[in-house]
Amino acid sequence: QHQSHQHDMLAKVDAVRGLRSGNISVVSGEGFAQELIEGPIRQFRQQYPNVSIALEIYGTNEIVRRVREDAAEIGLVYYAPADSRITSRGSAHQPMHAIVAPGHPLSRMPHASLQQLSEWPVALLQGVYGIRQLVEYAEHAEKIRLSPALTSNLISVLMAFVTSGQGVTLLPKCSVTTELQQGRVVAVPINNPALLSADVQLITRAGRQLSPAANRFLQYCMQGMQAFQEAA
Repeated sequence: QHQSHQHDMLAKVDAVRGLRSGNISVVSGEGFAQELIEGPIRQFRQQYPNVSIALEIYGTNEIVRRVREDAAEIGLVYYAPADSRITSRGSAHQPMHAIVAPGHPLSRMPHASLQQLSEWPVALLQGVYGIRQLVEYAEHAEKIRLSPALTSNLISVLMAFVTSGQGVTLLPKCSVTTELQQGRVVAVPINNPALLSADVQLITRAGRQLSPAANRFLQYCMQGMQAFQEAA
């Protein structure tokens, strides 16, 4: 309670100052970091160069915890668990895809099933990530088990597995925007209701008064990130 009150008081002090200075604390999944840097952070800093931004990368559970406990003002998270102490400030539909190398047999298919994916070596994120939790939910619903050949806490490791021709991984397209643009990978839709209905959210603690800078940065995220444009 005391920490929450302290943060609210600091937000009011920042409001008096306007956007000439201040700090914004953001926690995000690894898959959003590059787009945050190239999009909203760059655009925001051009407009408000004296506001400092702290961006830290965590798994889904830790992102939600840090926002809930006021260790961070804003969280950017995929497939966030329901929590009454968390408010969604914006969300966008971001279905999960099979990510494969251009020459992979699945790359020529209009869509794939979990059953088909189970026939290939699969690399997956570890269980503290919303992406892995969503995959496990989909597996349970279809009574199919993907036995990962590789697990990691880094998307970059999964991408190295795919681009070196060793197998497939499961990620939303917004996590691999650069690789898709460069033609290094192909994203194949997966026929599964849970994987098709997933979304990405900008979250804050329920009832927390954000600083003017944080409020403005939220707007930049909604308008400047491809993840929040209508998913193709």
